[in-house]
Amino acid sequence: MRLKDYRDDLRARLKDPECAAAYFLQVSATGDKTALSIALKEIVEAGDGLIYPPVELTKLRASPHAAEQPGNWDGYHPGDITNNAPLPVDYTLTGILLVPPRIGFRVKVLRITRNGVHVPGVFASTEVVEPGHDGFITRNSVYRLKRLKPIFAGTPGETSTKSNTPSAP
Repeated sequence: MRLKDYRDDLRARLKDPECAAAYFLQVSATGDKTALSIALKEIVEAGDGLIYPPVELTKLRASPHAAEQPGNWDGYHPGDITNNAPLPVDYTLTGILLVPPRIGFRVKVLRITRNGVHVPGVFASTEVVEPGHDGFITRNSVYRLKRLKPIFAGTPGETSTKSNTPSAP
């Protein structure tokens, strides 16, 4: 008897950003860093390194036309991956870009680190109102978006065997 290889079906499903986010959240909820590393690798491979590039996203300041008040510590719970409240400070996160900046859409990132701390989760901005060459503006915030070198060896487009990004968990 031969077992069916699940990877082709999984990679096909992971091309859908919502499926990739749900898969990432399920695996990160287990707390198993090895499994999370494998899941991230599968997500990046599903996009051939082009659909889901590794990025660094930095919130620079509130948007000049903020629709909502900045976050506060009363509504935000540090370390809780299910937070619905915005982080009450400016921050930098690294992760895999699921949905790139486009007017009218929310940017989504599979977050690996926030301010240098391993905090897996899914980041979703408010709707983008203005794109830029090195970032974007949402209803609430101004962001800088920087593409990073591929996280995993063998990812298409990689020029060396070492990466300057934080290693996966």
